[in-house]
Amino acid sequence: MKQEEIEQRVRAGYDQLPYPGINGNIDPKECWAWVNINWIGSLMPTAFNGDPPFKRILVAGCGTGNEAFQMQNSFPNAEITAVDYSEESIRIAQKHQNEHPHYANIRFEVGDLTVEESNWVKAGYYDFISCHGAMSYIPNAQNVFDLFAKCLSEEGIFYLGANGATHCGIKVRKSFESLGYNPNKFKDTLETRRLIELFDRLSGQQSHLAAHTPTYIDSDILNTFSLNLALSEWGEYAERSGLHFVSSAEFIPALGKTLSPNIFSLLVPRSRKELCELVAINTNVAFHRLVFSKKIPPPIPWNDPDALLDCEFQTTWFYSIQNPISDIYGELMLNAKIASGYTIDFRWPIDEISLKLLRQQDGSRRIKDVLGDSLEVYKDDAHALLVKLFMFHQLGIIKILPTPSIQDSNNA
Repeated sequence: MKQEEIEQRVRAGYDQLPYPGINGNIDPKECWAWVNINWIGSLMPTAFNGDPPFKRILVAGCGTGNEAFQMQNSFPNAEITAVDYSEESIRIAQKHQNEHPHYANIRFEVGDLTVEESNWVKAGYYDFISCHGAMSYIPNAQNVFDLFAKCLSEEGIFYLGANGATHCGIKVRKSFESLGYNPNKFKDTLETRRLIELFDRLSGQQSHLAAHTPTYIDSDILNTFSLNLALSEWGEYAERSGLHFVSSAEFIPALGKTLSPNIFSLLVPRSRKELCELVAINTNVAFHRLVFSKKIPPPIPWNDPDALLDCEFQTTWFYSIQNPISDIYGELMLNAKIASGYTIDFRWPIDEISLKLLRQQDGSRRIKDVLGDSLEVYKDDAHALLVKLFMFHQLGIIKILPTPSIQDSNNA
């Protein structure tokens, strides 16, 4: 099948069954959990309080508008452009926009993410681009990456939600074909639901696909075309366009499972990029949530204790940090929980230094200035302090901000 024919079929499918749906349940107040703004803020190497200071946002592949509405909830003063190539999806989004006048400043636009001569293409303009669930269904994905790289500002962030190499759509399509059904001609019939229920029972993964809406099954599972790629393959697209990998959402839950003093220390002092690649090797990811940047992420001087303590840091807004609790031995444990979109809880022995790090919510200060005399405890065990700072930073509880000299040397 030629690329043009694939694009026409995919577009026709979204016009027939707009995503995420037309069943009247599109509620702008409902949380859009896939794009966790606090997580993205924890990755940015700048200090700010609250949500990231995004002023110009592009929602690429906006569907019927849920994500764009949520973006304005988080960034009420931002200029938001929302683009989708399905005319029916944009019509539905504008209908809901008209029913909620406080979303009037979102500019919904019918547009092709692969075409440079589109109205949304503005060089160096957007400081945040979100493309969730659309890139996997675009045959010419490299061209889209190139355009996003062109449109990002120098400090810009690009979030990508895309299918992984183990996406269930691969097996469902093969199941349909093996039973003599054409997966490209989806009809929401009882017979089709029975086929999907058969897959659910045989897969043993408790996926419950048969309970999903027709829109989800048609667009996410049985789409005519789908790129289902490993993290490294999505990363290659980004690298060719000049974008730099920052982190993966799958990294946080996986890292939380390593929180044992004898195990976690094996990871120090690898970069976040290296850790994400290690996680990708050892896990089967069905759907990626990835962050890229226009600039190379600045290095953290993990191998230079003096330079590390001279860095500034800031406690993020990513976690709900609750009062420390005691375990059965009376030792204080960190009790933290990630906001919506994540299901990880973790506990870690907490001491005076941990408490001081967690109290710094406003602005940024040098690590050594905040810790002060508490550093004496670690004067003969600098590695233990390094592991603690490494853990807090990699899990996104704090973000360590390298000094300008370190960042300048990285960009040289």
